[in-house]
Amino acid sequence: MDIKLPIVMYKFTLAILLMHLFLSGCSSDPEKEEPKPPPETKVNVSISVSSLVNPDINGRPSPIVLRLYELKNIGKFEEADFYKLFEDHEGALGSDLVASEKFHFKPGDTKTLNHTVSPDTKYMAVTASFRNFNQSVWRDSIAIEANKTSELVVVLESLNVSIKKKQTN
Repeated sequence: MDIKLPIVMYKFTLAILLMHLFLSGCSSDPEKEEPKPPPETKVNVSISVSSLVNPDINGRPSPIVLRLYELKNIGKFEEADFYKLFEDHEGALGSDLVASEKFHFKPGDTKTLNHTVSPDTKYMAVTASFRNFNQSVWRDSIAIEANKTSELVVVLESLNVSIKKKQTN
């Protein structure tokens, strides 16, 4: 009888160890991948300048300055007047401004921009320095979706700038 007790204890201990190994193997998944980060927010902007843009006092088209903004919020942009945005856009927009870029265009020019924007960017906005800004639509803005690519079109016409989502067929 003394011999049976160690054999039973050995089998019992072995069974407990095997169960522990099987259960601990189930608790972790070594092949489980880390979650992927969300996709970057990108904007592809097509800029088209009319051959009649920014007429001078004689009606002749003239070069124009366009500024493209990345914004966290749109309120300060919509409230600022023309001079504040053109003379000190950083001061006028404050913490709402993520980034901006300035471009010089001649009538008939086109340009395409493709870039990744900051995760803080919620809006893209534009301003144009029309000679006769009192008679023009000199600013526009559009909300963009996070973690997606936005296809945008900026159009500079005679006395109007607009930014819209590109129409797809």
